[in-house]
Amino acid sequence: MTSPCSLCKRTTAHEPYFEQGHDWEYGISGTFRQERCTTCGLIAMVPMPDPETVLSYYPSTYHGYQPASSALTRWLIAHDLRRRARMYRRMIGSKGAVLDVGAADGAHFDVWKTVGEWDISGFEFNDDVARQARAGGRDVATATMETFDAQGKTFDLIIMNHLLEHVPDPRGTAECAYALLAPGGWLVGEVPNVRSVDRMIMGSFWGGCHWPRHLHQFSPRTLRALFTAVGFERPKFSWLLRTDHWALSVQNLLQSFRLTRTTLRNGRAWYYAPLLGCFIPLNVMQMCFGLTGVMGFSARKPGSRVT
Repeated sequence: MTSPCSLCKRTTAHEPYFEQGHDWEYGISGTFRQERCTTCGLIAMVPMPDPETVLSYYPSTYHGYQPASSALTRWLIAHDLRRRARMYRRMIGSKGAVLDVGAADGAHFDVWKTVGEWDISGFEFNDDVARQARAGGRDVATATMETFDAQGKTFDLIIMNHLLEHVPDPRGTAECAYALLAPGGWLVGEVPNVRSVDRMIMGSFWGGCHWPRHLHQFSPRTLRALFTAVGFERPKFSWLLRTDHWALSVQNLLQSFRLTRTTLRNGRAWYYAPLLGCFIPLNVMQMCFGLTGVMGFSARKPGSRVT
């Protein structure tokens, strides 16, 4: 690593992790590589791209900006949104200020508001998508964690679902979140789990690599170290029923061969949705051992929450 590790801030100790990564989803040209910090274990893209380059990695067809195309995918997303909302309610009750980081078009706010009477806002770094959210009546600013202007407001809950792996400086992002939280507030979210069975089997084809958009990879150990370094207490992790990394791993592998390559829609093949269902039994077994491809996290800012 030529720049300091985001977690331990050291520059000298590193080793190759993945040397030849390809974007089999959206066709961003070039090969990409990751290195592992031998001091703390955090895995990072090398070289780390600048913000303008990062933005170019997200085409208008990016799946996170598009509605799900299959009934199964829509059902799984809706089920997961309701699961998350129930968890948020257990943490902060039915009222409070909620900030969603990387909110996309904010459509999921509508589901969350059926569970709690929360004041929900968010921000998204892609201005076109953020403007779509605002056109739909949702409070979504165009910003990054470092540029977001909260106008003196603090939050009871900050949500980072699949966000930390996308940012150049996850520790800096977590520090900004810490500053925006009210005492006793919670940071929650999800990240890919590099210590998963699917990563061990699929290698650089692993869907959790999401080349070149995932700039960092976390294990439970490095994520715990990150939150502890920032000042959070009681970081906890959960192992989630999410089969998308398995399905995407298979798709990446098949897309790498000319004979099995097919046209993708929003980065997904026609067989992606059926694969989601096929891998559920295996994912359930992974949950028993804490080796799923996606892990949830929660971490609390010290202090007492005012209700």
